Order: sequence, then structure tokens, then C-alpha cells
Amino acid sequence: RQLTLHRLLLELSQASQQDELTGLLNRRGLIAHLNQVPIQHDQAQAVVYLDMKRFKPINDSHGHTAGDEVLIQIARRLDYAMDQAVRLANGTSARITRIGGDEFVFCLCTKHDAQWVQDVFCTAILDSLVEPFSYNDSQFFLGASMGIVTSLPGQRLNASDAISNADIAMYQAKHIGQPAMCFDQAMRQQLDRELEIEARLRLAVEQDGITAAFEPIMDLHTGKVLGFEALARWTDAELGRVRPDQFIPIAERTGLIDQVFQAVASQALTVCKQVTATVQQDLFFSVNLSKAQLTDDRLFDQLVALTDRHRVDPRRLHLEVTESLVASSDDMVDKLHRLRKLGHPLMLDDFGTGTSSLSCLKAYPVQWIKIDRELTDAADKSRQYAAIIQAVADLASNLGMTLVAEGVEEANTIPLLQGMDVGAAQGWFWSKPLEPGQVAQWLAEHKQKGKQRCRVA
Repeated sequence: RQLTLHRLLLELSQASQQDELTGLLNRRGLIAHLNQVPIQHDQAQAVVYLDMKRFKPINDSHGHTAGDEVLIQIARRLDYAMDQAVRLANGTSARITRIGGDEFVFCLCTKHDAQWVQDVFCTAILDSLVEPFSYNDSQFFLGASMGIVTSLPGQRLNASDAISNADIAMYQAKHIGQPAMCFDQAMRQQLDRELEIEARLRLAVEQDGITAAFEPIMDLHTGKVLGFEALARWTDAELGRVRPDQFIPIAERTGLIDQVFQAVASQALTVCKQVTATVQQDLFFSVNLSKAQLTDDRLFDQLVALTDRHRVDPRRLHLEVTESLVASSDDMVDKLHRLRKLGHPLMLDDFGTGTSSLSCLKAYPVQWIKIDRELTDAADKSRQYAAIIQAVADLASNLGMTLVAEGVEEANTIPLLQGMDVGAAQGWFWSKPLEPGQVAQWLAEHKQKGKQRCRVA
């Protein structure tokens, strides 16, 4: 009876450490393995965290039955690739676990260093995912990102810390587009910083802490102000001024980008009405759209509500989208056509940094093209860059679009751009981004300076 009870308890323990779908170890089994696996004095312990790419659409489009079948195929491939890699590496043993969803973890004991784990082991694992996975008549091309944590020879990793740190390294690899990365403490510090920014950003959104600053967009041939780009700004009581390139990506990942957009666009339309009434000049204000917004069909109703609430013509609110975002799918181009039907003029931002060819421009329903500031800076130093700008300017003119040069800071850049028939520009040469209360005054002063120049002439 005691032997039977012991056997049952052993079977229950093993079952509790096994993933029901794939038969691999689960998270509990992973921790037990890391804590118990023998380590020789010349072996290091390694944890490799793997997260599949492009798996979620399988569940969304084909259902969870299809997703489960593909997960079983993934587990088999990973297990086989692991065995093959270990068989070719002396002094190495490994175990694979599925810790949930489409996430897998490898546990290694090896005489090789972290570079071998990244260059040889991870490459073998990633190579096993190249061929498509199938379900019924459908094929799915997947990939993965991997994060690596290793110990010193003869030392055992703390299971919880190792899994957490390998997850952080995987996240960093995914974020910068690398197949695999080794963990370092800077990654942990960066994550802690991002978590702090996220927490403070949520508070800022609730308390109307996101503001807008306005950079003038100028007609290069008449010197008149055409409009302003509204730029998101945030100064936190604890963090100080947080740069947009720090908080905007976090806002996109955490679903806060809608609130940030609403705050910036609302301030832009408020200033638009003020300057129209006080300076008697019709101007546009442009606001940037993110991928997260363009993939959300609620955007269109939100824009209608926004312009109705402020009683501003949609033509006064220009929407900026990056070249790389538009080129990412045909669906994005369809979304732009829908935005045009609402009356919003569109601006293609950061042109020259993505992968679009000039011939693609005719397919985009945009009225404005902004060339990236790096291209503008290089124009007076390189004939090749100047030739690129000239080609874009010629095509934009033929397509009835206006070309805007970003990042103009020096006076000698202006005649160069004028000579290439670039229609508009923006940058600190005219003004640093203005606070909402400064826009009307700056416009009045700029208008007065224009009159003075005319009297002198």
C-alpha cells in the first residue's frame, strides 16, 4: 500500500510538471530542473528564452485548434533541433520546456561559453523554424526571438532570476530586431526605467499632463507660414522632461497612444481656432499617427468626434504617417484612403529612411512628403543626397504633392533647397517648437517682420 501511494504521488508530481499539450516540461518542471540538474565544475548553466513571432494570427484567423496543432509541431522541431545541436557539442546537455502560450525555454549545462550558445546553439534552433508550418491546407511562416542568460562555470543560476532576465534579453532582441541577445544588467536598468515611465505616463494621461509644442512649416518661396506640426511634450514632476522617443513607443505598447494623440490633437485644434480668430490666417496643424492607431478602426470615429467637438474643418488637421508604416502593408494604404475621405490631408513623414521606391509614391493618397532631416543635413555635403532630394522634388511636383524639408537650421541650406524646387521646410532656423500660448504672438511678429522687409525692398 505504501509503495502504491508513493507511486501515485510520484506520478502526480511528474504530471504537475508536464505541459499537457506538448508533453514538454512546464514552468514548474523548468524551475525544478534548473534547481536539480547536476553541474560539473567546468560546466556553465544557461537559460535560453524563446518567443515565437507571428503566431497570434494563427489563433485569430484559424482558431485555437489550429494554434494547438502548430504548437505541437513547433515543440517537436525545437526538441529535435536541440538534440542535434547538443549531439555535436561535447560536454553539453539540454532540456526544453514550454512555459505558456508560444514561449519555450531551453536549459543547458555546457562547457562552451555564452558566445557559443548565441552563435551556434541559438542559430541551430532558429534554423529549425525556417520551413513553414502547416494546418490543413494553410501554411504559416514563423520566426522567433531569443534571450540568453549564463552562469559562471560550476555555478548554478537562480531559477526565477534566470528566467526573468532571459525574458528581458529576448524582449530586447525583439525590440531591436536581433535574433538572439545575451542578458546584461543595462537591460534590467532599461526595463526598470521603462516601467517607471509607463507608470508616470498613465498618471500624466489622467491628469492632462501631455502637452503640445508647435513647429512652424514655412513656404520656402514666399516666406509665409503654411502651418505647424504639433509635437507631443511631457514634463513629469519626478522624471523631469521625458523625450518623445522615450515615451511614445511606451504609449504605443501599453495602449496609451490614443490618449496621447487626443491630448496633442485637441491642443492643436484649440490653437488653430485661436490663431484663425486673432491673426486672421488660415493655417493647418499636423499630428502624427502611430501604427497602433491605424490598425484600430475606432480611429475614424474618433477623428470625426474630435473635429466636430472643436468645430474645425478636417482640412485644417493634417495627419502624418511614416514611410515605413505605409509601406508595411496594402491595408495601410486602404486606411489612408479612408482618412482622405474624412477630409484630412495626409503627410508622408521621414521619407528617405524607409524602403519605398519613388514609384510607390503614386499609389499613396498623400498630399505632402517630408524628407528626413538626415537627408536635409547631407544635401549640401553630398551630390548623391542632393540628387535624391531633386528626384523626389521633381516627382512630388509632377504628382501634385508638396515636398517639405525637415530639420533646417542653417541659412545656407535654404537657397540650396529652393534651387531644387523644394516647396516647404521646417526647423529651428525659423523657430524652436512653440508653447500653445506663444503661437499667435510668434505669427504676429513674423508677419510684421515680413512687412518690414517689403518696405525696405
